[in-house]
Amino acid sequence: MGAAIGSISVLLFGTALLLLGNGLQVSLVALRAAIEGFPQPMIGLIMAGYFIGFVIGSYYGPALVRRAGHIRVFAALASVASAVALLLVLLPHPWVWWLLRIITGFCFAGLYTVIESWLNERASNSNRGVVLSFYMVVTLGALAAGQQLLGLASPASYELFLVVSVLISLALVPITLTRGAAPMVVETAPLSLRQIYAITPLGLAVCLGSGLATGAFWGLLGHGGDLRQRAWARGRRGGQLHDRHRAGRYADAVAGRLALRPLRATARADGGERCAGPMCHSPLSG
Repeated sequence: MGAAIGSISVLLFGTALLLLGNGLQVSLVALRAAIEGFPQPMIGLIMAGYFIGFVIGSYYGPALVRRAGHIRVFAALASVASAVALLLVLLPHPWVWWLLRIITGFCFAGLYTVIESWLNERASNSNRGVVLSFYMVVTLGALAAGQQLLGLASPASYELFLVVSVLISLALVPITLTRGAAPMVVETAPLSLRQIYAITPLGLAVCLGSGLATGAFWGLLGHGGDLRQRAWARGRRGGQLHDRHRAGRYADAVAGRLALRPLRATARADGGERCAGPMCHSPLSG
């Protein structure tokens, strides 16, 4: 297991920097939108823009990777996401922010495509659950730590937007300078939702349910800036870190579908927030 984690350590470090920036940006955008006096429905629309972009990016991301390769796509999308963080403070208009959040969602969908396809190539069938659980520990830990960076400066100023941009930009360094080979680009056939449902109806239902349960919650978590709210969120993230590692080991020990059933029951008992599976949560933390 140590060798498997060591082979993706550079990728995990880049992912941590990237999601530190995104974790801070999640709460910062909602807080700053309220400070700017945007209407409540507009703030919800702005936060939903990330997910609109994510859906679009999920469709076009694989085509970008096939065209330019994993490292080039990661560098290009991270650069755009970094620039968008600066444009948010330069252009404080609700509809401009909505468009910029769509662009951010598109970029992060492509970034997740690169990261997770890289991880899947490095993992084997015997350790895939553990590898992906370590990835989720890094993902959730970085998102939680990023939200705590709100205390570095006032959301009404520009400094926190600079921090977001710097963190996303620094994520480029370990990925672009890695000595390891990038994953091979393979041709894949497109799949419709109907085809996915025919292959794995339970998996599709779990993903849709997880998205509905967590999207609005994390999208508006920072709104209002209550310190108790942020502390509670940090506690939830901490519990999820432990969950993901156990889930990964369990998934390697038994068949995937058999692993989903007890994990889904645990998630339902816990309010639906902890989704059943080591990779279900990260894209929704927009």
